[in-house]
Amino acid sequence: FFARILVDQGKTYHAVGLGTLYAVINLPHYMKLKAFAVGWLTPLAYTRLGFLLVFLLSVILLFRPFVKWSKRDVLFYLPLLGLLAGLNTVFGYLSFGSEPQDGALRLNVSGSQFQRHLGLIVQAPDLGLEKTVFSYCEILDDRYGIFSIEGQPWTPESPRNYYNPDLASDDTSLLVQTVENGRREIWRSKGVGKPPAFLIEGATPSWEPNGTGFVFERGGKLYIFDVVTAVETWLPVDGNCYDPRYSTQGDSLVYGVKEKDGTSLRYLDLSTFTEKILFRSKGHIESPQFSHDGRKIVFSADLENSQDIWALDLVKNTLLRLTLNSALDRDPVWDQAHSRIVFASDRGRGLGCTTLFWIPIPEELR
Repeated sequence: FFARILVDQGKTYHAVGLGTLYAVINLPHYMKLKAFAVGWLTPLAYTRLGFLLVFLLSVILLFRPFVKWSKRDVLFYLPLLGLLAGLNTVFGYLSFGSEPQDGALRLNVSGSQFQRHLGLIVQAPDLGLEKTVFSYCEILDDRYGIFSIEGQPWTPESPRNYYNPDLASDDTSLLVQTVENGRREIWRSKGVGKPPAFLIEGATPSWEPNGTGFVFERGGKLYIFDVVTAVETWLPVDGNCYDPRYSTQGDSLVYGVKEKDGTSLRYLDLSTFTEKILFRSKGHIESPQFSHDGRKIVFSADLENSQDIWALDLVKNTLLRLTLNSALDRDPVWDQAHSRIVFASDRGRGLGCTTLFWIPIPEELR
């Protein structure tokens, strides 16, 4: 549009230059510079914004002769724009400062790529005996792999994406979910750096504490797979189930169920196959996990117009909200060894660019 006006004015070289600049704006500079966009070099992640500013200044310079502003116009509109910008800044700070604080701190992950402000997604953390793993991808690459808290890859480089890691209690074996031709599958890696191998069709696996099998979901149904005999067993549970998780004692499960008007959090006693509805919500409940003693459950839920971390005390039958931020908080795991709850959040970043945070376990849940 601008180039056509310049061509009509006989300024062909200016039109070509502006068109070239517009093309440059849309090149993937971030993909080449993302590894350097850390600390003081973070602006390298915003090269597109920089070129947009150059484009704006170029347009102002090229079309200034067409704009007929008097001194009176400038003296009137410039202070008005300054006032609007000031009010916007003040309201922004007031809004930011009024948000309740929940004491969450960022969990440090080794490696420069995990220190960046934007462009990466770190989610689905899981704990073993001593190791912590998570799923990671670059937001523009969309290639998911499993990494450790030390910043080292657990799964080797592969054209396949790996999600929802579940680490065995002795740190020796890792279950992951992947997708093959639209079919969700569960694979197993038997050590750091060892390529996962196919086990069974399904999703969101959770190891049994003794390491002989795991629970998983397929088509809204729950199954247990024995890794020794390679036999799967269907669990007689009705409903469209998802996100199953073993208790640390291995005697019960917690999982979500999709219902007509929302979701519910449910508990299954594996000795009697007695199911109990713990909590119902019109929002989405996900990623439930037992505490070390099996008496509390931490989960993520879209309640009160915000995706937050919640805890349910099974003994006292009390519900406690753990995070208060307006950001997306999800994938909580109970880290008993460090008296904390680790979760993924895009707070301070937005756009779903999550990284790991932690909060201390509240006194009410100890």
